[in-house]
Amino acid sequence: SACISNVPSSDTPYLSICSENQGVRRETLWNFSPANQLRVLMSAAVYVLMHELRLKARRTGCGRAQVSTLRLILLKLGAWIESLVRRIVIHLPIGTPFGDDWCRIARSVGAVVT
Repeated sequence: SACISNVPSSDTPYLSICSENQGVRRETLWNFSPANQLRVLMSAAVYVLMHELRLKARRTGCGRAQVSTLRLILLKLGAWIESLVRRIVIHLPIGTPFGDDWCRIARSVGAVVT
């Protein structure tokens, strides 16, 4: 996750970047290299998407799950993805764990589940 904050006793804005494997690191917002800018932008996008996923999962069996648990349950799964002209079709196996929750969350963001 990423958030902009001011470090106590400092006027320099920092960006805190949280990673499961690396803990929390602070990157100064001044003199960013392009690679750091891209990494920070991608971290912020992932944070927003995972926050929305948590909000949509609130009324399911995954309602109180942490982000790492949602990632394991809803995102790390085997599926056959078919790309058509006007839509993307995701075929889940019949025995997918939490498949009903996955479909309920997909409906809440506007997907047509068949």
